[in-house]
Amino acid sequence: MRIKFGHKSYLGEPRFTLNMIVLENGVLNLKTRDFLPYSPDYFVISKLLFSYDKSANCPHFLNFLDQFCLQKEDRKELIRSWFYALVHQLLDLQIFMCIICPGGSGKSTMALVATALVGHEATITTTLKSLRSDTFETINLRGKKLIMISNFEQYVGDLSIFKQIVGGDALKGRVKHVQGSFEVPPEGMVVLVGNKPLQSRDSSNAIRKGALKYKLGQE
Repeated sequence: MRIKFGHKSYLGEPRFTLNMIVLENGVLNLKTRDFLPYSPDYFVISKLLFSYDKSANCPHFLNFLDQFCLQKEDRKELIRSWFYALVHQLLDLQIFMCIICPGGSGKSTMALVATALVGHEATITTTLKSLRSDTFETINLRGKKLIMISNFEQYVGDLSIFKQIVGGDALKGRVKHVQGSFEVPPEGMVVLVGNKPLQSRDSSNAIRKGALKYKLGQE
């Protein structure tokens, strides 16, 4: 007997376990700081590719950060604070990081560190143009803790969808070969990475209010 399905179905959004980070040697509860064994009770889509070590330090990263921030303590504190917000998913802050640096200055390293802190599976790299014009792109934001937007300096279009993402407002997304659209609640922190400032104008000034800007070489 053969069973033929005439259409595909979409079951909606899964409920992810919050405040849990899966590492190579166990699970860290960010709220209680308890380090726990693996359990099927946790629904997490990403795993960090290193082990948890409470006594570990990071001299290589601190050295890079010192150079990247031109040895300015306020800039280093800004980067560290945003990384903290990224790891703890402080979405209620409704802020985003905007890193503007020339090529070869360390942007790629910053992006790699941010990805390593949440996991490759929980990261999406996209563009403002794709989010605005591709009806299937917004569905890819599901379950992503880090939304990395590149080449933003080339975009001159409408910024409403970007404001929705930063503000945590639900988006409309479509799944290929499935009829209808679905709500996609943004669940990740946003970082813009580019060589030049954003050209598109924001008449409401909302972008300026929500941005944590870092410009290399700017006093």
